[in-house]
Amino acid sequence: LFASNANLTFDKTAMSPETFAAVFRVYAKKCGHLLQPNCNSVEQLLEAQQHPERYQHLIVKVCGFSARFVALSKRWQDEVIARHRLK
Repeated sequence: LFASNANLTFDKTAMSPETFAAVFRVYAKKCGHLLQPNCNSVEQLLEAQQHPERYQHLIVKVCGFSARFVALSKRWQDEVIARHRLK
């Protein structure tokens, strides 16, 4: 069974764009309502916390909206990292 929402983290090298798109289609067909995909690694996010000047372009999904990771508070950055560790 699929939950009505999902927070998923994908390794951007693990699947083809076609397979990635198929995941979204199946989720939608199974009545999924909220899907928050991310393709950033925990290591990349931790690096961005240490060197935000190098990661101004890094975008993450947070509670249904997109945000620049380095613009988030430390609390929210830690939350995003914790979610990535659950994959």
